[in-house]
Amino acid sequence: FEACSSKGYDELYDTISSVLSKLDDLWKMEDGDLGRLRSRTSLRSPFYPQKRMERLLELSAEEIMSVIRTKLVSANIWQCAFQVSDRELRQAIELCKNSWLDKQNEMLVFWRQSENEWSGKTSCDKRLQEFIGRLESILELITKHNALRSLLSSDEQRALHLDRSLSRFAEINAFHVNDWSSKAWSSAISEYSSNMESIQTKISEKLNEQYVSFLLPKLEEAVADQLSRLSDSNSMSKSSVPQPLQLLLSFSKYEELLRTPGIESMLKPERDRLLGSLLKYVSGLRTEFEKFSSQFDSKSKSGGLAQYGGKNFAGIVGTVAFIGQMHSKLEELCAKAKAHINNLSKSADFESITSELLAELGDTK
Repeated sequence: FEACSSKGYDELYDTISSVLSKLDDLWKMEDGDLGRLRSRTSLRSPFYPQKRMERLLELSAEEIMSVIRTKLVSANIWQCAFQVSDRELRQAIELCKNSWLDKQNEMLVFWRQSENEWSGKTSCDKRLQEFIGRLESILELITKHNALRSLLSSDEQRALHLDRSLSRFAEINAFHVNDWSSKAWSSAISEYSSNMESIQTKISEKLNEQYVSFLLPKLEEAVADQLSRLSDSNSMSKSSVPQPLQLLLSFSKYEELLRTPGIESMLKPERDRLLGSLLKYVSGLRTEFEKFSSQFDSKSKSGGLAQYGGKNFAGIVGTVAFIGQMHSKLEELCAKAKAHINNLSKSADFESITSELLAELGDTK
């Protein structure tokens, strides 16, 4: 792993795969293969001992964390461009979760069924889990900070000393997870949150402008356009009006700010209005789907929803494609709406309608 510190994440992925493969080979070794190893150690079992393997897995995880720390410090994520820090952190989290932890647990599942049977639960490396949690917290913090920068003018950023607000984190070894660093991290977060509280009103005003001048009127127009086109079976041309999902995606960079309790409360009227538009949209989708479903005849090549599948599909194939697209877009819409509608009185209505519709669409696919 040591050589990976100066290389890209692709090389680290390859190294992890190689290490897991070698550990798998070691675990599956039988009595004859372990002869030389036994002569140099205190091994008595005909198979490689689980406690030793657990220690090897822990040491490997420590090496991976060490390499990632080196890479993140080298990238200077507290001062580099957001695109760089975002990419570095996401790659590091993906590597820890998917390339190491998930693949390791998949391997342990197979070991449970091998001759050298693995006993107990799959791996639960507490230090690695805490390290992943810290990286996710750093990514959330940097994402929120970048959203702030995009809202404020250069003069406003200078007046609020925004560039200095992350400097404390560069001084506390934020990528280390232990008792001392956890206290330092909590202290730095409290200081940052306190600084942000002093400008919450300014941030809310800026977000309010974005809601009132852009998102809300555009969303209301998009909902009306989409429902009109769905109810018109002859409308096959591509609309110039953005879809509701596209509009929410364009606003997604502010999601972390919207989750801030003070800002969330100040923007309640605008969020209520947005939720009203989304409720109208998903209710309209459900009504149209129920109407389509009642007309649908799976044996007919031209009946039911077929005409909504697009010019390049025919009959049942077009119907399935149309329903599949609606299902995936609705899932993404629900995910992107969460930050906007959190803690609103009618958010449960939205969740109920979308859950029912997703279930119906899933059954029809």
